[in-house]
Amino acid sequence: MSSRKEVPDSVRAVSDVDLRGIFGLPTRLALATAYPAVLSWVLLFAVLPIAILLGAFAIEPQLAAGIIPLCGFLTLSLWSIGYYQYTTTHVEMDSTTRILRAVQGDDSGIVGRREFTIQLNAVVSASVHSFGDVALIRVSGGRSGLVDRFTTPSSVIVSRENLPEILANIRRAGVEISESPADSGAQFFGPGTRLAITGLVFVLVPMVAIVAFGSAVLISNGTITVLLLGTLALGEEIWKGLSC
Repeated sequence: MSSRKEVPDSVRAVSDVDLRGIFGLPTRLALATAYPAVLSWVLLFAVLPIAILLGAFAIEPQLAAGIIPLCGFLTLSLWSIGYYQYTTTHVEMDSTTRILRAVQGDDSGIVGRREFTIQLNAVVSASVHSFGDVALIRVSGGRSGLVDRFTTPSSVIVSRENLPEILANIRRAGVEISESPADSGAQFFGPGTRLAITGLVFVLVPMVAIVAFGSAVLISNGTITVLLLGTLALGEEIWKGLSC
């Protein structure tokens, strides 16, 4: 016998988020740091740069030349995730069908339009991480097929203004939601904290490398490539902001 309660009348909640342009970039970067699982984020964005720095001290000083390109490429990867996942998002939640429908992006620019649905009947729990004017809702413990797990995003963003009604509809669908900072450290590993730790690592590790091994670590093909890609990305952000 199912523990989910039937809802006689359809209750629909809608949210629209627009984070295009340079002013939406910090929020998108913060959300992008929350996109990987906690262990993946810790290993890739904290442990790896520090490990290479320690390796430069203990094993081979030439490893220091790769620290700045690494931090740069990781920063660009966060920009890419935020740009493709969180630029614009339209969310609709129907408590009767228990389907969360999301549309990311639009038909203009290189982002394109991507539409997907999350079947809440196949979701065990959800967590909420708030940052600024938006909130990241992550679903977990799904009982969907293997293909769905790889093709359907596990998180969406909604506006803080529409968050209460979206969460109310998710609860009506029988999904348990974790919002408390005490729940498994969820808020500690939220977007704001992750962004602060990532930024601290990406600033301090290169600074230590420059002080310890000299300004020569700044000059490499990797650094030039990062600067070129970063300039192109910044230009795209400014263009998008002006065309909004």
